Amino acid sequence: MKFYFFAASLVMSLTSMATVPVSPTSFCGAWKNGAAPTKITLEDVKLPSVAQAIHTRSIDEPETNCIATEASFYYYGDIMDNGTGGYYLFLSSAGIDKGNPSHEGQMVRIFFIGEQTDFANPVLPTGTYTVNNDLTAGTISASDSEYMDVFQHPETPSFLVGYVYTPTSGTLTIENSGDGYSINFTMDGVLYDSNDEPIDEQTCTASYTGEVPYIDINAYTPIDGDIVMDIPNASGRYSDGDFSIAFYSDDMLDEEGFIVASGQLLNVELFTKDRAPMNLDNLVGEFSPIDVFTGGLLPSHYMQGVWYEIFSGYYAALGTALTIYEDDGTTKVALAMDGTITVTKNSENDYTLVFDLISAEGNKLTGEWSGNLDEYIADFSDPSAVDGISADASHIYAGQGFISAPTDAKIFNIAGQQTGRENLAPGLYIVKISTSAVKVLVK
Repeated sequence: MKFYFFAASLVMSLTSMATVPVSPTSFCGAWKNGAAPTKITLEDVKLPSVAQAIHTRSIDEPETNCIATEASFYYYGDIMDNGTGGYYLFLSSAGIDKGNPSHEGQMVRIFFIGEQTDFANPVLPTGTYTVNNDLTAGTISASDSEYMDVFQHPETPSFLVGYVYTPTSGTLTIENSGDGYSINFTMDGVLYDSNDEPIDEQTCTASYTGEVPYIDINAYTPIDGDIVMDIPNASGRYSDGDFSIAFYSDDMLDEEGFIVASGQLLNVELFTKDRAPMNLDNLVGEFSPIDVFTGGLLPSHYMQGVWYEIFSGYYAALGTALTIYEDDGTTKVALAMDGTITVTKNSENDYTLVFDLISAEGNKLTGEWSGNLDEYIADFSDPSAVDGISADASHIYAGQGFISAPTDAKIFNIAGQQTGRENLAPGLYIVKISTSAVKVLVK
């Protein structure tokens, strides 16, 4: 799976953005489609090399029987607002990485509506559930459920692809057993081509016996132990006293800027006095951590790492955080919560940054970078703003759930989505007026 790399800021964070489009109507949100195998059709894989590349199954007869070796579930709560509970159940012989397959095999994802459980200690409910899109208790959402036969792409083995069947009917039974649960699922499914035209129909089955743990698919997997970082490369941007810089390992990116190999990626967000144009000498000194949601964007501080919901169901690390990309495509994250970042000037435009950070789990994140910083940071500052903010900007302020701004102002959340002015969730917002922009914090 390829991930796109770009420099982060408070408006646009550096994260791994998969190239598969997101379905905004899906209950599962962006996490599912963001890392799911690329959908391909029977015709797509009929290439000259397929017979040799996919020797474990016939390209004309996808494997439609999943003998699952592991299972997990996620609980959404009463998302239907009708006194029920929404669950995602994952049954897989292709590994499970927060609801996504991690290698070849078969996987079933089933979104069903059952009785509510305790958020603090979720328990998978037993019972019988049928495909029915009225989303009442005892039903399965067909549009958010699927059977996948997963394998490596015949020409690009680093990509997982799969035959993906959407259920038209089906039944799920969940029973208690001596080993945890006994689960059986049968569905009639349709395989669609890239134009959403049906091209194949199959009866797909899945079975599993054993424990079914609750896994928070929106949580990050923390980095274990202390890390000495290997981050010789850099890329970043500056605007409004905010230096957002990414440091990363060799050979992680291809020519198009996609993350295609394992390695380490440290994103830092350093606050200085707001000056335009960019002056790298403002970085010289020691930076300490700050929670921007309570303390604001104070000079001589770096933004603590935050695991933030960018949009519904899609989370990413903002601020100062280390992400490790593993060979198997999984990631681990350390949010920097304490410690220092020290910047010294060696010569003209040549600087050294020393990282002595501590993660939320108490692990040490240490390392340093030296080089001509001016070559790696794009200046997005507005030279006209050197002496302060405009008169219009002085009338912008935020309060409890609202932003007050001139009538022609446009307001955007941290994900870049335009919002209203009232009933806002706590967080950072960007208010744009004429040619300038002001960051405000809604509490």
